Amino acid sequence: MIGPATKSETAEAFAPSRARQEAMYGFPYHHIMEFDSSNYSGFAQTKNSPSGFRYASYLIRTIEELEGLEFDSLIDIGCGDGFFLKHVADRFRDKQLVGIDISEPAIQLANTLCNPGTQGVGSLEYHCDDVVNNPPTRQFDVGTSIAVLEHIPPEDLADFVAAHRRAIKPGGTLLVVLPSKNLPIKNISRHYQHFDDDSARAMLEPNFTVESIEYLNNDRFWGRLLSVILTNRMFILNHRGLREFLFKQYMKRMVRCRGKNGFMMIVRCRRPMD
Repeated sequence: MIGPATKSETAEAFAPSRARQEAMYGFPYHHIMEFDSSNYSGFAQTKNSPSGFRYASYLIRTIEELEGLEFDSLIDIGCGDGFFLKHVADRFRDKQLVGIDISEPAIQLANTLCNPGTQGVGSLEYHCDDVVNNPPTRQFDVGTSIAVLEHIPPEDLADFVAAHRRAIKPGGTLLVVLPSKNLPIKNISRHYQHFDDDSARAMLEPNFTVESIEYLNNDRFWGRLLSVILTNRMFILNHRGLREFLFKQYMKRMVRCRGKNGFMMIVRCRRPMD
């Protein structure tokens, strides 16, 4: 005769289920769903970004640039919620990586969502700080600034770029991603300005030597079409094979521009030897 399970037997049987549940909390899946409990309105169970493929493409292009550099340490200034630096950590598992941002909520998200300290033998840290008034206590081989400088008031840009110089070792590299003037600014209230070759150099060259400027995302017609295919008012494309095929074609054919007609720019700079 089989009697009732003991407390220890029940706990042992429950352990795999509990482990699976704990693993699910690696992503805040409950937060995908939204609703207004006061009147039962506003129910939604997914979010999407119509231009997410462009964002992913220039992050990948920046990581490609990093693959051509020799470095042990990197600081991402204006790291936001840590999304880019997490992908850097996935690719470069033996590096010392630091993200810094003035936004405390952004850094809280980075520390919650991006699992610092678990990427391998290197390290990944996020810090809330003001790099202008409280610069890092050490310098880094490489710095990155991904779609940040357009958010800085023009009168503060010189001090902000100078803070990048102080954070990077002499001879170190800075990679900057900026929106170009080909991207209309009138509908982007968060941006103070967009850039071209001349304005990017004028902003950076007091502190860095500009080595190259590359334009990205030359996709006016095809980019709009891809945006509609991937996400629209009727559906979000969830067929993995088709989705990956479309994105790979975009990366192959539309990210790098032959001329100066892309929506974004990636500028590679070097801090002069003092």
